[in-house]
Amino acid sequence: MSAKQLKYLRQYADELGELGVAAFCVKHRAAVLLGTGMRGRVSDRPPSWSRRTLGAEEMAALERFRSVLDRVWPIRKAAGTELGSITLGQSMEADVVVTEYTVSTKHCAFGFEGYSMTVTDLGSLNGTHVNGVRLTPQESVVLRDGDELRFGRVMCRYMSAASFVAMTEVLAAAAAVAAADAAAA
Repeated sequence: MSAKQLKYLRQYADELGELGVAAFCVKHRAAVLLGTGMRGRVSDRPPSWSRRTLGAEEMAALERFRSVLDRVWPIRKAAGTELGSITLGQSMEADVVVTEYTVSTKHCAFGFEGYSMTVTDLGSLNGTHVNGVRLTPQESVVLRDGDELRFGRVMCRYMSAASFVAMTEVLAAAAAVAAADAAAA
């Protein structure tokens, strides 16, 4: 699985099962953003239409939502980029690429203040929010494990590397138990 780029939490749990905890910890030392959803509704149709079949536009919106849920974005510099802050944006030149139309080309930047990670809004159109509070452009906020972040419509949870590994261990263990139960049945 190492040749394939991991994107979703389930893939990381599978890799942990293959590598073991020690090797997984060495490979995944960066804090991450874990996708938790998207702000807004799938459809702008009136509630009275809720029982109708979704059209192509609504299905596309639902797929965009699914693509964010349990998505993992490691917060690290992209290979071959200069030292400095870690940028997040829609541009393929960003270190952390989030392809959603409400995310600006260069939306925000992550940096360090001592041993703590910070996030700074880079003047994005739809804003960077930390725990529901919109940052003013160029404002930096120190992140704490479990903070909720929002970039445009994309909602994420900030997780330290240690918290991410611990959560992935639990998921991998649950998958192993489920597989054992299925084999026994």
